[in-house]
Amino acid sequence: TLVEIWQSLLNVEKVGVTDNFFELGGHSLLAIRVLSAIQNAFSIDLSIADLFDYDTIATLSSFIDQKEVKLSLPPVTQQERPTNIPLSYAQERLWFIDQLKGSQHYHSPVILKIEGNINIPLLTKALKAIIVRHESLRTVFEEQDGVCYQRLLSSEGWDMSLE
Repeated sequence: TLVEIWQSLLNVEKVGVTDNFFELGGHSLLAIRVLSAIQNAFSIDLSIADLFDYDTIATLSSFIDQKEVKLSLPPVTQQERPTNIPLSYAQERLWFIDQLKGSQHYHSPVILKIEGNINIPLLTKALKAIIVRHESLRTVFEEQDGVCYQRLLSSEGWDMSLE
């Protein structure tokens, strides 16, 4: 199973039990995907450090054999949201600081100069996909009767404008 996971995610045709994950082209970002696949396949907890410590199929499989199988949790499912969504503790802190002295410390403006030809429709499509996927980019705070709530804006009306 480990060989199949490594072959699939490393896009390597053949993996030997003594081949080093990182010498086969593995890197830290790919290690996260490999860990996730291993955890799903074996129902165990592993850390990124484990893959660095046990970087061959032989050493990793011996390590996995010693691990205790964990009970898998049910998948996260979307629940119906209340009209007024309460703030998380982190959001409450940000809102409080903003009310006290403004929130400019939490803004990170960036100006990028892009040279060359840009495929505007493709850039728009990519940014739209990010906006759709990440609700935090569409979340605003609204106050009602002295209590602050979060409201999610629809991604339907989002469009990129050029200046």
